[in-house]
Amino acid sequence: MTTPTVPSELPTATGLYQTLYLVALALHGLAAGYVLSGTAYMLVHGIFGRRNPSPKPPGGLTVADVLWDWMPFAVGAAITAGVLPLILVQIFFNTNYYTANLLLFYRRLALVPVLLIGFYLVYLPKSGIWSRVPRSVRVIGAAAAFLCFAYTAHSWAENHMLSVTPSVWPQMYAESRTTFFHPSLIPRLAIVFFGSFSNMLLIVGWQIVSGGTVSRTEGVVSSAERAAGVESDVRRSATIALVTLALALIAVGSWYALADPVAQSAFISWRALPFLVAALGGLVMQSAAWLRLRSRLSWNKGLLLFGSGGAVITLLGTLAVRECIREASVDLAAEAGEHAAAARMGGWGVFLICLVVNAALITWCIRAVRRGLPAQPSKAPELS
Repeated sequence: MTTPTVPSELPTATGLYQTLYLVALALHGLAAGYVLSGTAYMLVHGIFGRRNPSPKPPGGLTVADVLWDWMPFAVGAAITAGVLPLILVQIFFNTNYYTANLLLFYRRLALVPVLLIGFYLVYLPKSGIWSRVPRSVRVIGAAAAFLCFAYTAHSWAENHMLSVTPSVWPQMYAESRTTFFHPSLIPRLAIVFFGSFSNMLLIVGWQIVSGGTVSRTEGVVSSAERAAGVESDVRRSATIALVTLALALIAVGSWYALADPVAQSAFISWRALPFLVAALGGLVMQSAAWLRLRSRLSWNKGLLLFGSGGAVITLLGTLAVRECIREASVDLAAEAGEHAAAARMGGWGVFLICLVVNAALITWCIRAVRRGLPAQPSKAPELS
């Protein structure tokens, strides 16, 4: 099937829904990636982090401090940002999406309790009791939180791949099988996991510089000590970002080697090529920014802006390539009539009002919390 991918080449309703879907999915991807890679970072920090409760490394808040403090908000943001793409994918690919959900049955239904458990687990570090429980218990809690969100990522990847593989539907139904596996599923998850670290660290970098966290240690440590703490954190972050970007590229190559011929052809097709080039260009921008940050050893706003621009380009390009691959297996033109009918149902005014109101409320909450922060913000849980 060779349906057009560029929204301008599609019927009006279909093009509108696809444009909204890509933008909404990108926003959700940023928040969800922050959660997935952030909880992994928190787990590693819990295992290998500081064991001695005193003294604290100088330099203001670290990446770990920001993640421990903001992770509950990030989980809520990821879930909220996931509502619109979830609605749109049901309009956009309703037959394929619903069939995959029904075939996976209780394993898809498990997403709700798993997300609830993960949501409450990331709140535990904010409890005073949590700092007094044994270190092993805190590590188990961090591992459980990461596994909850890793399961969520796996479930969505599995659902997506099953939805574009209709050839296996009859056999799965006949066998009452609720699991689907394809060799390319593993590198696909690796792309998501490793590719999200650079985005997460860029967001954390902005959180640190916009909050003026370094200056909050004035009078507590010397300027030399403060600078040493920041340099160590920036160097570590840049190294992690560069390594994970390289691993994400390796995962892309592994995915291509294991993918079906239809997916391989769509990946290198002329329709996907501009988006693929854009994604690679964005990755080069991110790498350049991280290399420069690693040499400067400071959270420089200009470099963060350059790297963030590259991250957005990479994310949008990757999602567009993903849709090219999906549309090679799904006849999007056949759904155009349903898209037009859905667009005529109305509700756009209510949608826009709710979007503006919710965005304003979220912004207000962030600003209110920031104004109420104490002079010395909360730190990551100490390990004893």
